[in-house]
Amino acid sequence: MNNAPGVDADYTSVSAAVSAASAGDTLYVEGSNTSYGSITLSKRLIIVGPGYFLTVNDSTQALKQPAQVTNIYFNSGSDGSVLYGMHITSRIDINVDSVSIYRNRVNSNYSGNVIDIQSSLRDIVIAQNWLHSTYTSNRLIWISDNCSGIFFANNWISQDQNSEFGLNYSCSSNSYMAIEDQYSNSEVTYLNNV
Repeated sequence: MNNAPGVDADYTSVSAAVSAASAGDTLYVEGSNTSYGSITLSKRLIIVGPGYFLTVNDSTQALKQPAQVTNIYFNSGSDGSVLYGMHITSRIDINVDSVSIYRNRVNSNYSGNVIDIQSSLRDIVIAQNWLHSTYTSNRLIWISDNCSGIFFANNWISQDQNSEFGLNYSCSSNSYMAIEDQYSNSEVTYLNNV
């Protein structure tokens, strides 16, 4: 899919591509100077963008624009979905089990929880992402009650003007998060995150 004017693509909007896709399909999102808006998933899909910081290694990229979206919502039916190589400017809302988020750039200006993992979910992977929030009063990651199997590793994390630490994180009661095979429900150790 590509929403750039004059480009011949199967789809120019995320909503049309998601509607036409069958559960288990892979959607390739090309870089563009125009945001694709929000993505709402209600079926298992694999979404692949071109990556981020494409101008840094410009000799390896044919197109240097990221595939930018505002929000991504993983709703009922989207269990097992995977997100790669996108640039998210607001938030990711996870409402189902078994979601994997790899190698994305989240550069959020959202004033709430940037990555919001709802209650009683399991088997969520957030790895190899570049995560940044411009707000200091929000939580970069919120994990609600009774979650398990949350794996968070090898991410680059920062938050503007936060003097204490780069990750404003909260894990509710009875939730467990694995970070390099260590489990905790009150004190969290972050390994291999920068």
